[in-house]
Amino acid sequence: MSNTTRLTSRNLFDAVFATIPADVVLDTGPDSLRERCALMESRRAAAAAAAAESDDENNKDNNGEEEEKRTAVERKSVVSEEGFLFGSFDASTNTGVMDVSAMMRHAAAAKEEAAAVASMGDVLLRPVLDVQLDADDEAVQEATKYAALFVEDDEEHEEAEKAGNESKEKEEGVTSGADASRSGDPNQRQRQQQQYKKSMANASAFPSLTAEEQIVIMRPEEGIRHEGRCVLFRNSKGFGFVAPEVGGPDIYFTRDDVAYFFTRRVLEEYYGGSLLNIMNVRDASWRAAGRGGGGGGAGGGGMNGGAVSVLGAFPSTAAAPVSHNVTPCDVEEGEKVMPDANEKGGDEEGDTDRKQKEENKSNDKNDEDAELIREVDNNANSLVQQAAALLTPENARLLLLFLQVGKPILSVPEPVSFTVRWNRMGSHSSRRLRADNIRGLPGNGYALMVEQAWFERIFPRAFGRSSGEKGCKSKEGEKDDCLLRHRGTIRMYDADELRGVIRPDENGMQGVSFTGDAFLWDPFMDPARRRPSVGLVVHYSIAGRDRHGKYIATLITATDDTAISEANTEWASGGGVEDPKGREQGGEGIALGGGGVGGCSGTGGGGGGGHGRDEETAGRKRRRDEELLLLEEDDYGII
Repeated sequence: MSNTTRLTSRNLFDAVFATIPADVVLDTGPDSLRERCALMESRRAAAAAAAAESDDENNKDNNGEEEEKRTAVERKSVVSEEGFLFGSFDASTNTGVMDVSAMMRHAAAAKEEAAAVASMGDVLLRPVLDVQLDADDEAVQEATKYAALFVEDDEEHEEAEKAGNESKEKEEGVTSGADASRSGDPNQRQRQQQQYKKSMANASAFPSLTAEEQIVIMRPEEGIRHEGRCVLFRNSKGFGFVAPEVGGPDIYFTRDDVAYFFTRRVLEEYYGGSLLNIMNVRDASWRAAGRGGGGGGAGGGGMNGGAVSVLGAFPSTAAAPVSHNVTPCDVEEGEKVMPDANEKGGDEEGDTDRKQKEENKSNDKNDEDAELIREVDNNANSLVQQAAALLTPENARLLLLFLQVGKPILSVPEPVSFTVRWNRMGSHSSRRLRADNIRGLPGNGYALMVEQAWFERIFPRAFGRSSGEKGCKSKEGEKDDCLLRHRGTIRMYDADELRGVIRPDENGMQGVSFTGDAFLWDPFMDPARRRPSVGLVVHYSIAGRDRHGKYIATLITATDDTAISEANTEWASGGGVEDPKGREQGGEGIALGGGGVGGCSGTGGGGGGGHGRDEETAGRKRRRDEELLLLEEDDYGII
């Protein structure tokens, strides 16, 4: 066996100093680690410069340079048997001083020279210092820790250089792609558009733009459609904000700016394009009923100021004469009709040729615009036709009622498409832009999320449901069509937050949440009495789920699927009739007992007096905190 002593942190320095003569002075090299790093950087830069010079001279005398480098490497690699370097190569003569740091300096120099030679395609043999150290020793670990840091620093420099080269190559590739796109390569342009959409989908946030940059990009009042997401919609106030994909500040909108374009197209397909006439007839009949029903002024006021019509400019557009520059699509969309460029208000004599040319040019422009408008996506047309085929006369009348007296809503976060215009409202002057004509995405036939939920058979991935979910199950023998109607009783309603819960009559079905704007009230009903009350029996349709997994009710009507009025209200058994005094004071009618909320089972408790009213108020606040979770929907204002 070998009698060699195992070197540890305790006897390492004893063994080393035992081999050093007494008259030898140790030179520890640089004073600090920072100076050592600076020295290594300077040597690396010198080696790189030398490699560049040698690369230029390689074509002249390659063989002589190789031999010279081998000689230099062998001359500088002086290693003793013990693994220590003696002598100082920085000095002109050997002074007999043992330079400890020389080992690291010469090893680094040899490595740099070998790397420079290898970059030219040459493979040279170089000596390697093979030092056996105890990896478990603390002193060895402390010493090798700094060496590992130097290695990591070198690797980071190499990766940075490599990344810089790759970025330059990518920039050149993008430039060539842009040139190809400008030259008219459709495949290249399509690939770039797909990459742009994918990057927008994967982006964690929209680009950061100033308000001025956003205005320049979006170009308000020009009818350009943009895409974005609804980040806030307050049902109680009737306004919200849309975050555009182009970036910049959120854009303000109100209920009047939301257009149920898909539903209108479906009804036009169902009625054969006679939607405007039908709506005018219904509007005239309602107005006549309001004038002759004794309500007179109250009814008219309710019609004008109570409900917000989804139709927008439909009645005014239909009443106005249709000029030659109005296309059918313009009338269907309910948008403002822009005059032609040749409408100047006056004609000059002797200018007939110029006027004729301008009219021909304007007519050509109108024909081109009309042709572009008529080029609707085939997928959207197919979706509209499928949805119209699912409609029944009852469902069509229900949707017509919604378009007449319903209030538009948006889901959060719902992807939408919209145009922008200047915001001229004095109370919101800080918001320079306003979203207008808000619809769904073109890929969905411009159907909003709630419209997709109404026609869930043709939109299997409607908002709030998984791809395999069928929505609420219908009763046995019931036709599997769109807009399935369900019956339930209002179990709770918060007049402050305009939210509540409906208890369905179906067994095993959980409570359905709703908002106050989901009700379809009779337009001639007193606005002060348009308040949902506990115990009111209603019909409703499901519009997907909310973020908490609860079903959402829409199109809430009376039990005969008509607008809720004083004459057709129905109350759960055990609740009797509503409390007129409570309704007039803005209350919620009577507070039913424990069983009376159960719908039409007939096992309800008695009506509420003063004591029951207090208990119901306390229970209502408690259930609101437990079930509605309203704070999460109000985070936008806090943020």
